[in-house]
Amino acid sequence: MSLDGTRCHAGRMPSSSVRSARCPLSNACYVVTTVTTHQFPLFHHHGNAQDVARWLRASDAERRTESFAWAIMPDRVHWLSLPMRAGLASGLHGYPFSWSRWPV
Repeated sequence: MSLDGTRCHAGRMPSSSVRSARCPLSNACYVVTTVTTHQFPLFHHHGNAQDVARWLRASDAERRTESFAWAIMPDRVHWLSLPMRAGLASGLHGYPFSWSRWPV
């Protein structure tokens, strides 16, 4: 959903090649990157970034995921996790809203 309330890509993946390349594996780590519409710096506002960080921590606390690292940047979120149901580390400390299980 975009900031103006319209649906992005009408609920579809932007490219069928993305969909065909997916191969879900149990006990496999996933790297997820999400970008805001038109790369709007939505997470530049600390309250918005804190909301995302809270959601990521809650997902782990509820055992839906096991996060290994995440970085919330002004216009995107990078997340490395292991779903419990069905080069990121370099420079991680440069972002005020980031976390890693391992020392960087």
